[in-house]
Amino acid sequence: MRYGVRTINAAAPSPRSPRIPEPADKPGNKLRRKVRPLTVVLVLLALVTLGGFVLYRQWTATPAHVAQVQRWIAQTTEQERDQLARQVEMRLPKAYTDRIDPGTDGVRTLEASFEEINAWLDQRLEALLQNRGIAMPRGVGAVMVHERDGRIVIAADVDLPQLRQIVSVYLKLHPPEDLPPPEDPPEDTSDAGSDAAQAGASGDAPPWSVTVDKATAGNVPLPVGRLIGLVREQLPAETLAKPMVAEMLDAVEAGRPIPLPRLKVDGSREAEVWALRVSPAGVEADLRVFRTDGTATPTPPRSPVTGPVP
Repeated sequence: MRYGVRTINAAAPSPRSPRIPEPADKPGNKLRRKVRPLTVVLVLLALVTLGGFVLYRQWTATPAHVAQVQRWIAQTTEQERDQLARQVEMRLPKAYTDRIDPGTDGVRTLEASFEEINAWLDQRLEALLQNRGIAMPRGVGAVMVHERDGRIVIAADVDLPQLRQIVSVYLKLHPPEDLPPPEDPPEDTSDAGSDAAQAGASGDAPPWSVTVDKATAGNVPLPVGRLIGLVREQLPAETLAKPMVAEMLDAVEAGRPIPLPRLKVDGSREAEVWALRVSPAGVEADLRVFRTDGTATPTPPRSPVTGPVP
């Protein structure tokens, strides 16, 4: 008998061929599928926890500029700080109350180190505010001043239910040329207007100003609007009713420059800030003292190099 050979096409199985079942999952496969999402969740939780811990450490941290002042206070006695405060009180007023020599522009330089400023704040600030009818905001402790990147930094130890932290406010100084030019006033053709111009009236010179550059709680940024809200909550109503306080808080909240006020020297003289220089050691201010009784006081040119350290 002769046998034939049948060729089978492997690529096209017969419809009658039984379907080969897929291999069943091993027990470990399902476990791995469950473990992978769990691992991702655990990693995310770890990152969130670590980020929260870092944020908390930064929030509760003592800023470097505050730690520097605290170390200095710890190394000095109250008597030494009182002596430094007395030196400031004797030196600075004498400098800007000196007489204006004939033919001079009345500019004189005042300087104070941050050690002297912080000694004065430690010994005199609260009494000065009380004499002016301004109460310290509730929950505000020691106030310190230092410099960071050409900014004046005012820091205070705040103890409130909403905020228990060292709050720092960074002030940026603006020379007059930084501000937009004022609108041209109407031309005054009267003799009085000419006399005032010849007398060197200080009203022609725009003032220096200051803005709040930023605020921090510890080392974490603090929205300025929230800070002003806390200040308004803590200040007594009679203090908030004072126009000077209300205008300053509104300007800070809106980010507007706050012009530095003139200082009254005596019945016939006032002083204005003519230039400011800030360094890590302290602050220098050129004050221009001018007469308000019509006596001519030459107006000096402003030096382009004066101003805060960039």
